[in-house]
Amino acid sequence: MRRKLFLAAIPLGVALPFIIGGRWGAKPPIRAENHASMEQSLGYHLVAPTYLPRGMTPGLSGLRKGNARIVCNYGTDEDTLVVAQEKRNPARDTYNRNRFTGRSVDVSGNEGHIDTGMLGERRVAFFTPDLTVILSSATLSEQEMVQIARSMR
Repeated sequence: MRRKLFLAAIPLGVALPFIIGGRWGAKPPIRAENHASMEQSLGYHLVAPTYLPRGMTPGLSGLRKGNARIVCNYGTDEDTLVVAQEKRNPARDTYNRNRFTGRSVDVSGNEGHIDTGMLGERRVAFFTPDLTVILSSATLSEQEMVQIARSMR
C-alpha cells in the first residue's frame, strides 16, 4: 500500500511546480530592498532582472520614484546599469515610441529597441502590455543588456 502511494506521489511531485507556475531552476528576481514597498505604494507590479552579469547587485538607494519613471541602479565597482520603468498610457507611449526608435529586438515576445543615448550609453527599451522598461549602461555590452532585459520578471 505504501509503495502504491509513493509511486502515485512521484508524478504529482514532478508536475506540481509546473501546475503552480514554477520552473525547475528558475531564478528569483534580483530586487532592491524597497521593491515590495514601492509596488505596494504604486499599486502595480514592477519588474526586476533574474540575471545580472559579473556579480552586479542593486544599488544602496534602491528604487526611486521620479516624475514619470521608477528607477533602480545596479552595479559593481566597474559596471553600472540603470533600469527605469513606467506604467504605460497613451501619452507616455507616444513619447517613448518616438524616443526609442533604434534597431528592433525581441524581448521575451515583447517589442524592443536597441539604441545609443546622447552620452554614448547603450540602451534597450521594451514594451510589455503594462510597462515601458528602459535599460541603460555605458559599461555593459549590447548582448548582456538584451540578456538582462529578457530575464526581467
